[in-house]
Amino acid sequence: MSHRSCGVRSKKRQGLVQVIDADGERLELPHALAEAMYQAAALLAEGRPVTVLRDEEMLSTQATADILNVSAVSGPTGRCW
Repeated sequence: MSHRSCGVRSKKRQGLVQVIDADGERLELPHALAEAMYQAAALLAEGRPVTVLRDEEMLSTQATADILNVSAVSGPTGRCW
């Protein structure tokens, strides 16, 4: 099974996704989180790395380059172009 890095989609479009802890308590997951988990699982199954960051987390140019495993190229303002 081959997926593009940003194009992985689950086949389950409807229904409830829940996590059950060791005590049997159930937590319903929002659709966006369930979709992200499906995507991460598919990529990990292919042996591809997955990185999860908070949406509001600010990264430097170098930190972003390190995560993406590329060289950081910045202009005079220090921003990527």
